[in-house]
Formats: sequence, structure tokens, C-alpha cells
Amino acid sequence: MTRLIVLVACLSVLSVSVLAWQDPTQAVPPSPDRGAPGDAPTINNEVVATARTGVGNQQNDVKPALLNTKIQGPDNRDRLSNSIMHTLPLKSVLADHRTGRDGQYLPTRVISTVSPVVVRRNDPQGASYQEGIGYSFLLNSPKYPGLCRMDNGTLVLTLTASLSGEVVRRNDVTFVDENTRTDVILFSRDNGMSWSSPQRIPGYRTTPMNLGGQRLMLRGWNSKVDVPETYRFWFSEDAGQTWSDEEEVAALPDGRRPITDVAPNMLIEGNTIRFMFYVSGGTVMRTYNHVRHTWDEPYFFSKPWMDFARCSEASLARAGNGDLVASFRSSRPGIPSPSDHWRSILTARSTDDGETWTTPDVHSLYGHVHHSLLTLPDGRILMTFAARLGELDGRLYHGHEAVLSHDHGKTWDWKRRYILFRGTDGSMHSPRSVWMDNQRVLTIVMHPVSFTWRDGQTKGNLMALSHVSAVIWKP
Repeated sequence: MTRLIVLVACLSVLSVSVLAWQDPTQAVPPSPDRGAPGDAPTINNEVVATARTGVGNQQNDVKPALLNTKIQGPDNRDRLSNSIMHTLPLKSVLADHRTGRDGQYLPTRVISTVSPVVVRRNDPQGASYQEGIGYSFLLNSPKYPGLCRMDNGTLVLTLTASLSGEVVRRNDVTFVDENTRTDVILFSRDNGMSWSSPQRIPGYRTTPMNLGGQRLMLRGWNSKVDVPETYRFWFSEDAGQTWSDEEEVAALPDGRRPITDVAPNMLIEGNTIRFMFYVSGGTVMRTYNHVRHTWDEPYFFSKPWMDFARCSEASLARAGNGDLVASFRSSRPGIPSPSDHWRSILTARSTDDGETWTTPDVHSLYGHVHHSLLTLPDGRILMTFAARLGELDGRLYHGHEAVLSHDHGKTWDWKRRYILFRGTDGSMHSPRSVWMDNQRVLTIVMHPVSFTWRDGQTKGNLMALSHVSAVIWKP
């Protein structure tokens, strides 16, 4: 009789084990849990036996013995207490997280693990949150991201990276040697979920611009000193595989030379690009024909307008109703300015294609810079900007934000702005956004880091290192 009981018990265990064994080639749905509380536990929709044991007069559920070779691999026989901690196939996790013995990503990898990130939307009734997707670029100390989308949906990203890794030391502080940085270009053909290997390109602190078809343009500097005298254009007729010789950006008729930075976007319509340049004295608008490589006469804002606006860099977009909408970086009167963190956001509109402009609306006094504009397919206008001195729940913070206009730039829904990224350094820089085929927005942000604490014995603090990260989200 004893042998019979043992045999029956062994057969029972064997039957449960066979039921739990799964063909490792069969997909496992990555659902967070399988079954509601009280349901029999399942693996791949098969019911797993649940044993019950009595303690005194009380019945208690014993946690099921779960085996799934897709999740655990064929050689692991641990009986998991839950179906929550691991839902992804082991092979896919190993493939995504390939590292050396030191635990670092392999040097051929371009971006970190594509992971869920939280995007917050403020609201007077209480904040709401969405699960976005995010990752960082793994180039050495990347800076100054430029971004555009080509007609065929390909995303084009430019970065300034420290590929040689050279550093300089000044006053016991260590910096990446800016003179040794290299600009590179990357492409994504799957809505930002992966990127090509970087290719070196001409220029410094460049921004790509889609001119239609296979044509691209770079704007940036031909030296590591971002002064107006070195501002240039480069052109590609083969989707960024090769580039023309540099083209000098023409001076204004009065001799002043214009520049802009990587974050502001310009208005490309047909064969023309309408630039909002910064020159000594303020903002100027000028139209460039990228086919003939010629310039129209510049548009100067009136002196009373400029006296109020006190603006420099600017972005320009065409609203759904035909108006021009511009955002401006401004230095407001009476606000201290110990650094360029203390700049603000203005917007203005033109209903006559740039002949006249509304008095600017002042949206912030300080701490919000590098704003870019994107008109969405439904007519809303998205403004993305760096919050160098942002405020969140009654505290200062550093990050990147976005806000929408639902009425062609007349007003902006500041009470319901989006918090896209939160960091620890006040030098947030250069957010750029594109609308993608999957009805999502990809926003690229730069977030530097400096290690500033030191005492009399500390030497070589690392300063002005940088990261570039992506957030994929839905406005």
C-alpha cells in the first residue's frame, strides 16, 4: 500500500510538471497578470493545479508552482511564486541587455534600453499621467541635438559628440575639450524605436532641416566657436549620405551677421525657408530660397515692438488658419540675470503673413528657454521648451516641458502643460519634437550634468558633461 501511495504521488507531480512545461518557441503574452483574484492560476491559458492544505480547521491556498521555459529558460527549474516579476522571454531580455563582464553596454550599441517613462499632464483638477517610452543615446557626452522628419517618415538626428574623448583642465576643473568634438548624423525608420550607427558630418552644433524628397540641409557653425562669422549651411541630395561644401550665411545689408541655435525651428514652405535670426540688436526675419540659394530683404520689427520684446532667438510656425505664430526668447526688465538661465518665453502672431505682428504675450519671466513650435495635423500647436528654472508642486525643478495652443497660437493651455523630463541640472537644453506616423510625438532633450562640489583638496571635477535622451508620448 505504501508503494502504491508513493507511485500515485509521483504520477501526480509528473502530470503537473508536464502541464507546466511549455514549448520555448511558443510566444508568451506579456500581460502583467493572468487571471483575476480567486481565479485558478494559469500559464499560457492552461490551468495549473492548486494544492490546499489544512492547518487546524483553516484552509489556506498554497502558491502555485509555476514553470515556463519561455520565461525561465530550459535549464531553470525554480518554481516561481508569481507570474508578475517576469513576463518577457528570457532570450529577448538577454538580447536587449548584452553587456561586457563589467556590466556596461557593448560599444556598438547606440541607445539604452527602450523603457517605459512617465509623462505628467498638469490640470487644475489634479495631474494625470501617461506611460511614454524613453531612452538615452550612448555616444560619449552628446550635446546639441537637432531633429527633423523626412517626407518618407525617416527621422534624422544630429548630435555633437566627444568621439576622441579629449579633455582640458582649467582651475582644477575638467571639461570635455570642445575643440575636439565631432558632429554626427543618425537615422530612424521605425518611429524612433531604433537608430542607425552614427556617421560623421561637417559642421558643429548642427541642425538638420527637411527640404523635401531626398534633400536635407544642415545649419550650424564651421568652427567650435559659435559666433555669427562662422555660421554656415550644408546641403545633401541623397538623404544625408553625402554633403556639399559649406555655404556662408549672408550678412544683412547693414553688415550685421545673423545666427540661430539648434532648438528653434524655422518655417519651410516650398522652395523657401523663413528664418527668425538673432543679430546684435534683436530678432530679424529673413526668407531664404534653398533652390536658388538667394535671400530676400530682411524684415525688421519696429523699435517700439523690440523695446518691449527684448528678444533674441525665435521659432516660427504656420497655424492651421494661415497665421504666422512665433515664440521668442526674452530678457525681461527688472529680472536679475546672473546667467542665461534667466530668460523667458514670449509669443506673437501675424495675420498678414509677417507684415505686422501682435504685441507679444509674456508667458514667463525667467527660466524657460529653447522653445520650438510644431503644428500638429489636427491644428493644435505644440511648444516644447527647456525648464531651466521650472516650478512643479510648489518646488523648483529642472526639466523639459510642452504646452498646447488650441486656437492657432492666440492662447496657450499653461494650466495643462506636460512635464516630459525631469533632471538635476539647471542647464537643460535644446528640446526638439516631431510628429510621427503612429500618432505620437518624439521629443529629443539635452540634459547636462556637472559635479561641482569641491574643497581645498579636490581636483579635476568633471564639468558640463551631457546626455541626450528621447521621450515618445501622445499630446
